[in-house]
Amino acid sequence: TLKEIENMMNEVEFAHFSENCEKVDRFDLDTFVKLFVNHRPVFGIGRPHIEKAFNTLFVDAKKNQPLDKVPREQFLQELASEGEPLMNQELGDLLDKLVGKPNIKEALGENIWPETFAKDILSFEEVEEDEDDEEGDYDPAYQEDNPNSTFAQDVIPEENIN
Repeated sequence: TLKEIENMMNEVEFAHFSENCEKVDRFDLDTFVKLFVNHRPVFGIGRPHIEKAFNTLFVDAKKNQPLDKVPREQFLQELASEGEPLMNQELGDLLDKLVGKPNIKEALGENIWPETFAKDILSFEEVEEDEDDEEGDYDPAYQEDNPNSTFAQDVIPEENIN
C-alpha cells in the first residue's frame, strides 16, 4: 500500500539522521535487501506466481506453449532487456547474496526451471494451510489488553541483517 511505501521511504531517509542530522536520498544493494527482507509479505508470492511469470515470459514461439525449461542465455537476455535492465554484474551480486555464488553459470546452471528457481534461488518454501486453523477463530489469550496475554511474545520481530 502507499502507507507501506511511505514507511519504507522514511526508514531509508532517516536511517542515519540521529547520527549526523542528514537525510539519506540514495541507498545501496545491501539496504535494498534489508528493506525487502524486513518488509516483504509473509505470505504473498509463492511458487505458483513464479511459475506463472515464467510461463508468461518464456514461450516456445513455434508451439505457442510455455517452455518447460529456460536456457540460461534466454533468461539472461530477458533480464537485460525487459523492464528495468538487470545486467550481469548486478545479477552476480544478487546471486551471491541469495545463494552464495556470484558466478552466474554456477548459480543458475545451463537451464532454469520455474520450480527450481523459486526453491533454490529465491528460497521459497511450499506452505500448506493448516486446515485446523480456521479464519475467524477467537483466542482470548491474544487480546492485547489481557494481562495474561501472550500477544507481545508472539509478535515476530523484523530480521536484522548486518
